[in-house]
Amino acid sequence: MCRNGDRIITPRVCDLIYAKWVVVLGLAVLFGQQSLAGGRGVAWPVHVIDSGLSGGDGVRLLDVDNDGDLDLAVGWEQSGVSRLYLNPGCVPEVRGKWPVIGCGAAPAVEDAMMADVDGDGRVDVVSCTEGGNKRVLVHFAPIRGDYADSAAWSTAEFPKNLAGDRKWMFAIALDVDEDGHLDIVAGGKGAGSKVAWFESPKRNKRDLSRWRFHEMSNAGWIMSVIAQDMDGDGDRDIVVSDRRPEGWLEGARWLENPAPDGDQRGLWTNHFISEPGDHADFMDLADMDGDGDLDAIVPCKDPDRIDWYERLDASGVNWTKHEIAFPPNMGRSKGVRVGDIDLDGQLDIVLSCASASNPLSGMVWLEYETSVLDAVWIEHEISGADGSKFDRIELIDLDGDGDLDAMTTEENFGDDSLGIGVIWYENPKFDPSTAER
Repeated sequence: MCRNGDRIITPRVCDLIYAKWVVVLGLAVLFGQQSLAGGRGVAWPVHVIDSGLSGGDGVRLLDVDNDGDLDLAVGWEQSGVSRLYLNPGCVPEVRGKWPVIGCGAAPAVEDAMMADVDGDGRVDVVSCTEGGNKRVLVHFAPIRGDYADSAAWSTAEFPKNLAGDRKWMFAIALDVDEDGHLDIVAGGKGAGSKVAWFESPKRNKRDLSRWRFHEMSNAGWIMSVIAQDMDGDGDRDIVVSDRRPEGWLEGARWLENPAPDGDQRGLWTNHFISEPGDHADFMDLADMDGDGDLDAIVPCKDPDRIDWYERLDASGVNWTKHEIAFPPNMGRSKGVRVGDIDLDGQLDIVLSCASASNPLSGMVWLEYETSVLDAVWIEHEISGADGSKFDRIELIDLDGDGDLDAMTTEENFGDDSLGIGVIWYENPKFDPSTAER
């Protein structure tokens, strides 16, 4: 028996009281955690594709083995390597560790993307590096034999006398001059940095000294590089987000492709989307207002916020700004991705953050209540308090259940600061007709 004041309580009643207080305390902890996250609900289940290396930096998708599933490239900055991950393509395997290919050494790698650089029909990997390396590297897949044999891969770098001694942050593959050969467009960081394109030779593409280097624009710290026809003239322009002042170039902007009348090998005309001076991180393009053209969604710092810029006409020159309040109890703004997360036919925004140590959250998704012009959007949890430095986001249905999951890297969490690694958060499938918001 136990005593409650002057009352004697039987063991059975005592157990019930104890159980009640366990429940009460559990609810207090649960709701206390939720209140720290702004009442956003519970985190999504997280699945680790790879961990154990240091500094997983960004995710890029492409089907490298032609099996219909998107595979993944990741650069591990502090470990100094780039890796490919082959999508298992089925449940439950997709929720576990993915088969990995070690593409090669990439000191201080900031970005790893996939493209058939040498035109041999096998997808290679391009690494952008900063630190003391300051090179764009190409990891060539084996021409014959086992594609997954890491030992058969080889690495080459664009020589210093071609591209200069510059830090590189992000790259895409694009046939800039439309000659049938894939070129590389890359953006850099720091003093003397550029947005530039590496022009592919028609033969002997593995000899990187045969490529030609063309400056397109000065740069401060390039985060995003997106190929998109911004002025409706039939060629693809280059959209960038730039987060560090370099003259007057900080912000979200696009570079106008001079083709067909101008010289693509000279500087490209710059057009601002955002206000000059904005600290712009990983941005996205999407038709936010449903009028048939692409708007720009730009996460910014100083202060942290999400701006989206409504395109006003087909020229791509005229934009108007709409600001979305930054969610409370988050880290610092890092990246956005737009998609219909809850399957209600309306676009939502997934936000990632850095500097998001517990109890702050590093990833949430946002939906509007009335219209995309709402100044405050409703926030919902994705990551919870685990994680600190999240990066670029990809939205992809990995488990085949019809909704979009969120893939990213987390590179600076835990006592050893290795980070959670390459991860994806499983969307708890929403039924718009019954799901509570």
